[in-house]
Amino acid sequence: MKPLLDFLNMVHPLDAKAQQLITEWLKPTKIFANKCLLKMGDRCDKISWVESGLLKMYQMHEDKEYITWFSMPGDIVISVESFFKRVNSGQCIEAIRDSVVWSITYDQLNDIYGQFKDFNINGRVICQEYYCIAEKHRLIMHYSKDQRYQKLMEYFPRYLDASIPDKYLAGYLGLTPAYLSRCKHEFEQ
Repeated sequence: MKPLLDFLNMVHPLDAKAQQLITEWLKPTKIFANKCLLKMGDRCDKISWVESGLLKMYQMHEDKEYITWFSMPGDIVISVESFFKRVNSGQCIEAIRDSVVWSITYDQLNDIYGQFKDFNINGRVICQEYYCIAEKHRLIMHYSKDQRYQKLMEYFPRYLDASIPDKYLAGYLGLTPAYLSRCKHEFEQ
């Protein structure tokens, strides 16, 4: 939990009482590989911070999985619309590898915002960062198949460092695993 508090303090220093309350409310959850933190159709009631492991966010359409995001240590993981609008999620959050996340509920987060006005700065800065990341996720799919891997290296080099299995990277990029393998080989040359 200390790395999460360090992260929050780096964004904007936390009031000691806010830090104490966050510490009391944060709960760890272990998610085993291939198990869901959030199932499609459920409401996302928690915002989580990834301590260890690797998760993917995806949606299903006509029995095909469309990966939209990966979360790894140090990331926030959430179904944004479901959490903030209090609606059922059209996405699933599933562990690729055994993972540990620390979470607080929607109501707890709003209590912290209400009690500690400075914490709203933390929320705003984190939201701004994630909006920028989300834009890159959307943009990557507008490139040609040949350019997507190059843009992945540019926008999300952490994905390559995290040893995400090729079948998931290919799914994220809208490529076949064979096509991704060819792209990787060309860039290694």
